[in-house]
Amino acid sequence: VIKLKDSAYSSWCYFLLGLWLGLLPFAKFQTIPMGLVLALFLVFFLFKTQQWKRLLALIGGGVLPLLLVNGYYYHYDQLGTFWNDYFWSYYYYSFSTVHSKLETTNRFSPLTIGRFVFQPAATRVFWAVQVVLILTGVVQFLRFPARRVVVSRSVMGLAVGVALVSLYAVLQAGNPFDHYLLFLFVPSVVLAGFCSLYFSPKTFSSLWTVALLAIALEGVRNVVAFPLGAVPKLPKSDAMIRKAIQANIFPNETMTIWGYADRFFVYEHLPAGNRLPHSYWIYTKSPLQTHRQRELIDDLDQNKPALFMDAMVAPVSTIYVPDNVNYRHEKFPIIAKYVREHYTLVDVVKGARFYRRKKE
Repeated sequence: VIKLKDSAYSSWCYFLLGLWLGLLPFAKFQTIPMGLVLALFLVFFLFKTQQWKRLLALIGGGVLPLLLVNGYYYHYDQLGTFWNDYFWSYYYYSFSTVHSKLETTNRFSPLTIGRFVFQPAATRVFWAVQVVLILTGVVQFLRFPARRVVVSRSVMGLAVGVALVSLYAVLQAGNPFDHYLLFLFVPSVVLAGFCSLYFSPKTFSSLWTVALLAIALEGVRNVVAFPLGAVPKLPKSDAMIRKAIQANIFPNETMTIWGYADRFFVYEHLPAGNRLPHSYWIYTKSPLQTHRQRELIDDLDQNKPALFMDAMVAPVSTIYVPDNVNYRHEKFPIIAKYVREHYTLVDVVKGARFYRRKKE
């Protein structure tokens, strides 16, 4: 991006760059804000310099993945599957309170940001260092705005924009999962590096020496404190569930699990009989709940899994099992009707129910 003024880049290079940006949403939906900032920066530059062919190549490459995916799903008459299971699913996840109790307006408060960023103990020093470097650079810029640095203002603005939208991307959903912070590592380091250009030589040397030493010590501590040891044995209840699965399924058959217990697919090396390894998205109230229940029925009807296990009971389902809500499959009429008509209860172990498919 920094070297776009080089006229040696052909339109094909811009097409491939657009293609890469267009593929970002299919790698991770959360990368869309970052991709948009990069795309807008490129579009602005090409528009400003009147490079129309390269601009069209960039836009064409950007929209091509979306057109190809929609064409593929349209060919199989499954266009609604893509938009409901991917686009609208992540839209409701990110821009509603369906999957997070935190109101949208509170997701970007300084308190929320601080709690989220400094929540993982393994990276607190790293983030503290980034904050100090960035804030020091901002103060120096405000004090000496005319100071010239080797990086242009446009590239500096791009770094700020990418860092801000990366922070936005990790906060938008309102779920403080530690792995979301991975989106912030590179943008924050780049921004901290650019901000450091406004330091005086003495400040630069002192701050970066302390910063690198602090991060190195944190890295050493994390390596030393890394948990080692044998893989823990399965809980007794898991062992009993595994025996029940093995007793009620034959080789080359598939299984569907109702609940949040997808670990049993791994334990038994069994393929899932439906497109989702757990049913969290199906029993959770959302605008897509009816659609997902119908999808489950379609999958059961098409794949005909030999075993249907209702694992929606603690401790078989390990998470998302509220005490005061019944999320058993029979609570949902369309699913209860299908299981009743096509499956027979053959075993109950630790509250988990095993249904064997009837011969048809």
